[in-house]
Amino acid sequence: MKKIAVALAACATLALAACGTNRDDALDNVQENQAAADNLNLLADNAANEATAEAETLSAQQEQLNRQEPTPAAEDDRDPAEDEDVSGM
Repeated sequence: MKKIAVALAACATLALAACGTNRDDALDNVQENQAAADNLNLLADNAANEATAEAETLSAQQEQLNRQEPTPAAEDDRDPAEDEDVSGM
């Protein structure tokens, strides 16, 4: 029984030792991913700012159009007598 316990303890020690060496790699991956996430956040902020600026520009254009004198509506120059009688359809 003691041999089995020692063998299990040795296997557990080796397994834990093998897992401990990847900490630096994991830290490097986190730092690389953080840089990419910061980059994406910056791009998203820029896109939001551009969209806001465009919306403000379009709003100003709409206000300017609303302040202009309305153009007269195109008059219908057809003669009502020339319209076909469509009541039979």
